[in-house]
Amino acid sequence: MQKKEDKINALASNNIRVLVFDLEQVLDTPALSTNVSFYKRLLSTFNLTIRDCSENEGTECYMWHEAIGGRGSNEIASCLYQKILNLLNNVTHIITYSDTCGGQNRNINMAALLSLVTANSSTLHIIDQKFLLPGHTHLECDVDHTKIERAKKFSDIPIMIPRDWYQFVRTVKGKKPFKVIEMKQEQFFSFSNLVSTSLTKKTVDTDGNKVNWFHIRWIRYEKVYDLTQRPKRGRPKNITALTNCYKSPLPINPQKKQDLLSLMPLIHEDCHSFNQNLKTSKDAAEMPLINSDFSSDEG
Repeated sequence: MQKKEDKINALASNNIRVLVFDLEQVLDTPALSTNVSFYKRLLSTFNLTIRDCSENEGTECYMWHEAIGGRGSNEIASCLYQKILNLLNNVTHIITYSDTCGGQNRNINMAALLSLVTANSSTLHIIDQKFLLPGHTHLECDVDHTKIERAKKFSDIPIMIPRDWYQFVRTVKGKKPFKVIEMKQEQFFSFSNLVSTSLTKKTVDTDGNKVNWFHIRWIRYEKVYDLTQRPKRGRPKNITALTNCYKSPLPINPQKKQDLLSLMPLIHEDCHSFNQNLKTSKDAAEMPLINSDFSSDEG
């Protein structure tokens, strides 16, 4: 009920944005039609969808794969950081909705991100971070995920490398096409490092009660002062210098690498079959043939 009211208020104002976000279940790569791949360790491709409910621009899908980054709180916060940075300057109030997953959404790293952007923005005054109650966890993003999964179920387009997933999501039909943002490794920041170096992690509230993250349903971040200013006493702290999560591509598990290499003949077979069917279809002139060469700059 509260989310519905927030969406109505946002649609009536140019200064309020309601952002709903959720991480889709892992997209396996390659996505083969054979059951043999079910028993293999496949490459993981991730998709964090963010729906801006205060406008009609559709859904943004922030996508990356496991050689670029993981799927923890730093990665989720980094995607949300990119979204907030690209909002218009007239936005003064942001409301976010997500599930209560502690490892991704309801944690100190996400709190550090939202504190940072609230303090450093010249126009943003308030961010309300709200979590859905257990049993009422339906998000607009769930509909977007269903569209993607349903489209893949009824499609014979081969998915052989992560970039194929990026391209496929762009083609999923709906009222608005999905906008895919391909996350680069240098866009993933360590907000946990920010907590340990520049911010103070409070374990008790102003009344002296222990902070229990599992009981939190709503956190408000208000612009009280600029965190980039030098404190009156003590050593100055600069929290604008975010550090990257990673310095190099992440290694693939050796056993997973062996499984992926063992699927190469099946990958070639799937691509060949798709291309042969495409040559005889009426849409052949409009659709490119699939290159089964697995070599790419995906790493």
